[in-house]
Amino acid sequence: MGIQVENGVVAPGISIPPIRLPRHPPFKIVVDTREKRPFEFSSGTFTVTRTLDTGDYSVDGLERYIRIERKSFDDLWNCIGTRREDFKKQLDRLRCYPLHGLLVETNKNSILLGNPRSKLPGDQALLFLLDLTSKYAIVPLFCGTHGAQVCQMLLARWAQRIWEAIETLKMEGGAKYV
Repeated sequence: MGIQVENGVVAPGISIPPIRLPRHPPFKIVVDTREKRPFEFSSGTFTVTRTLDTGDYSVDGLERYIRIERKSFDDLWNCIGTRREDFKKQLDRLRCYPLHGLLVETNKNSILLGNPRSKLPGDQALLFLLDLTSKYAIVPLFCGTHGAQVCQMLLARWAQRIWEAIETLKMEGGAKYV
């Protein structure tokens, strides 16, 4: 026999707190207008396309906090090879966002094997990417063929953290700082 609960009361003088479900605004992914082949996110995911000054993906309403830069295998090789200085500037801008990520659409082994169209050896390319952690506070996320899922999960997690922080500030009377 289960416990009978009526209006949150188990027995006279004993009550259980109501279940609190997480509350947050509808989640909408912002896709940069320059993204040539945007991710196809899972069904039911809303997207909006607009120009982002840095990065390829963010969350609607939270653009000043969240950015994800996406690099395909070929684009990555261009960035760490012939366009390295521009890439470093891009990384400088990216790290200014509290929640940022570099999504690399390959795995470490593929990078180690190198790119036949590049003179840059694979081990040097991987070392450059791993050095991003210390030089730019950016951790490259090697996602292979799961870029859309990883991107969506990160954006959702980061958005949830920000919404929770905003709720905490509101409860503490600090909403004017959000």
